[in-house]
Amino acid sequence: MFHYRILLLFVSLGIASAALASGGAPVFSVQTGAIVSLALIVGVLALGHRTPAPPALNGSSVDIAIQNPPKEPLRISWWNRETYIAVLNRFATLMGGIRALTYIPTILTLMASANSSQHSLWTWISWILANGTMTMLLYERNDRKADSVILIQLANTVMCVVTTAVILWYRF
Repeated sequence: MFHYRILLLFVSLGIASAALASGGAPVFSVQTGAIVSLALIVGVLALGHRTPAPPALNGSSVDIAIQNPPKEPLRISWWNRETYIAVLNRFATLMGGIRALTYIPTILTLMASANSSQHSLWTWISWILANGTMTMLLYERNDRKADSVILIQLANTVMCVVTTAVILWYRF
């Protein structure tokens, strides 16, 4: 029987392949990385479990229950919650680190042009508040212990503060 999850897996892998092959450029952009990562995550999740077969259309409910007992979800033996959390933490750290680095071109462009009129202070201040709040929330939920995800979130907050300071410097 053909399941929609298999189709979803192939679509996800197709999107990942297309994103990697787009333009044939050797540079791996942040957008391409995000698309590939999302497609691969969806693909892995699609393999995570099977949906039960639909019940038969004829017969009593007792007959249907006997003929079609519920199927157990397909489990990947090495894929458990601990592995999932470890992979998720590493992926969040990687993508957060890439995001922290993406502020550098903006800062350098602002400094080279000495003109910050194209940047909204409200946007950058809201990003400082959002990143700062998320950093504090993660820190509190982790029993006030810093881990890699919290440190990367803090780095993103600092980079937003630096970018805002450069905008303010050239604005006023």
